[in-house]
Amino acid sequence: MEEEAAALAEHILRMRGTWISPAKREKVVAAKGLPEGWSVVAGLRKDQGRYFLAFRDFRSPDGTSWPTFEAASKYVIANLELGEKIRELRSLEAVEGGGAFECVTCRKKFMESRQCIGHMSWHSKKRKRNCVD
Repeated sequence: MEEEAAALAEHILRMRGTWISPAKREKVVAAKGLPEGWSVVAGLRKDQGRYFLAFRDFRSPDGTSWPTFEAASKYVIANLELGEKIRELRSLEAVEGGGAFECVTCRKKFMESRQCIGHMSWHSKKRKRNCVD
């Protein structure tokens, strides 16, 4: 068991990041699988005599944190979807040069792109409120 702990501790030592615990058991490292700038706390844990790597506190570049990778990735995906809808709207605006704008989710029409973008962000917030983890 101690060999296992030593191997995992060696793995944490090789990770690039900043130690946050005096005993050097937890380190803030770059979060793989999430966009650049995201970080996670990686630590050595022991449960029922077995050692393992534990990851907690996933942080976005703006400082917001999530307890699990699943929660952080849901946030990223929701923002990517909203960003894609905004890009679609802006490309439509460039092609048409003005006129009526339509929400790609509910097909509601707006006279200004600014209003439509605000409305589309409401869809994203509504979806997050109704989401059950």
